[in-house]
Amino acid sequence: MTQRVMLYSSYPITFDKLSVAILAAGGEPVAPRGEGFDLLGRIEDGERHIFISGRPPQDASRFQDRNLPYLGQELWEEILSRLGGKPVVSFHVEIGYAPRSGLLAVEFAYQCAIRWPCIVYADVFEEGEWGVKVYAKADIERLRAEGKAYTTSGMLDDDDDDIHF
Repeated sequence: MTQRVMLYSSYPITFDKLSVAILAAGGEPVAPRGEGFDLLGRIEDGERHIFISGRPPQDASRFQDRNLPYLGQELWEEILSRLGGKPVVSFHVEIGYAPRSGLLAVEFAYQCAIRWPCIVYADVFEEGEWGVKVYAKADIERLRAEGKAYTTSGMLDDDDDDIHF
C-alpha cells in the first residue's frame, strides 16, 4: 500500500481554475482527454515531481454517493467538519520517489487552499501502523512554513535519517 494524498474541495474547481494553482506552484497543467478520471497536471523540480489527477466537479450528493463507501462514515464526517462544507471535487496527488518530492504536494495544496476551501487527506504509515490524517488550510500553511510534508513517501533519501511529515 502506498501513502495516498488526496485534495478535497467544496468549491467546484474546474480544470481552468486548477491550472492557475498548478502554474502558481511551478507546474504544468495537462488538458484532460475526456470527462472521466484523468491526468490534470504535473509539477517538477529536477528529479522531484508530483502528478495531479482527477475528474470534473460533481454535485455534492453524487460526490458523496461515489466517495462515502470508500472513505467510510467517520472519515467522511471529519472531511466535512475540517472542510466546512460538502466536497464536490477531489484530486489525487501522486508523489514521486526523489527526496523532497513531498514538498511539491504541500506547495500545490497551499496554492489551492489560498484560493478555495480545501483539505488534504493522506494515508500515512507511522510507527508500524497505517492511519489517516486530514489537513486543513492552517495545517497546510504550517507544513509549508516548516518544510515538511504529509507523508514520508517522497521525502527521504537513503542517507537521510530525518523524518519530515
